[in-house]
Amino acid sequence: MLAVPFCQTSNKLDLPFKTWLPYSIETRWSYWLSFGHQFLGLLCCASVSVANDTIVTGFMMQACAQFEILEHRFKLLPRLVEKAKSQMTDNEVDKCEENILKQYVQHHNHIYEYLGNVMDIFNSIIFVQFCASAMVITVSVYQLSMKNPSSFDFIMVLLYLMSMLTEFFMYCWFGNEVTIKSIQFAKNIYLSDWTTLNVKSWKMMIFVIHRTSKPVIISCYNWVFLSLDTYVQILKLSYSAFNILRRSAINQ
Repeated sequence: MLAVPFCQTSNKLDLPFKTWLPYSIETRWSYWLSFGHQFLGLLCCASVSVANDTIVTGFMMQACAQFEILEHRFKLLPRLVEKAKSQMTDNEVDKCEENILKQYVQHHNHIYEYLGNVMDIFNSIIFVQFCASAMVITVSVYQLSMKNPSSFDFIMVLLYLMSMLTEFFMYCWFGNEVTIKSIQFAKNIYLSDWTTLNVKSWKMMIFVIHRTSKPVIISCYNWVFLSLDTYVQILKLSYSAFNILRRSAINQ
């Protein structure tokens, strides 16, 4: 959009966005003043959109990092216990082992609470973003089919479509990563050297593994699930809507 002034061949200059102005933009200074106003407005909107996308996906990345940190701590626990046995009595070792595992279980609970709070805060934002993205993708593909591939408008719509697909893909990718990390977490805990721990620790680890048997699925109101499968389904739905619009245009 911002490249419009530099790609126009006619003497008449057009602004990136059609708008009513109380003055003429035929003179250079009035045109560039109006262009600067629209440029700043577009820059602010783009900054807010990027900040919103990155903060939501950043929270998801933080959840993945917490799963990896906790997984690493579970793997190190047998080594810590073996080291403690050479410095403490058996009762002290059991007490220390119990305290450490309690901290790990609390950490695991905090991860679930953290994800729940994130989704409670951003549920409506992600839901609106998904609905808007699906409609924009459909309309953009429809516009591409109606424009000349060698025209400047075609390139603008194509770039906008690619940015929307990338934005939409980010949510689905990081939501899918959270699900994968939660599944891998239970498997990697089981593969650790848990046989060196006492029976009480076994029971606590079984409790953690049982809870993670149901993977974490990031969703919006239990209707939109952030996963790669959802991304593919939305693309298929957008393509179906595109075919309906194209057929209706041909019939008219």
